[in-house]
Amino acid sequence: MTYRIHPNYIRLLELSPFERGPRGGWRFGAKRISDAVVDRLVASRRAEIRNGRVIPASPPTTDGGAMAP
Repeated sequence: MTYRIHPNYIRLLELSPFERGPRGGWRFGAKRISDAVVDRLVASRRAEIRNGRVIPASPPTTDGGAMAP
């Protein structure tokens, strides 16, 4: 399944994490971010939720593995 995410949300996420709003939902400063946008970011593995915040997903580590030259 392909997820279409507006690139501005990814840019906002790179600037600062989205925080859980007091009445639910997500916030970036005063801007409201819908649950659907956050769901798509998490489903596409571009973001993860930690401690009530949405943060950019950390890149996979490449410190070894089965592939050797």
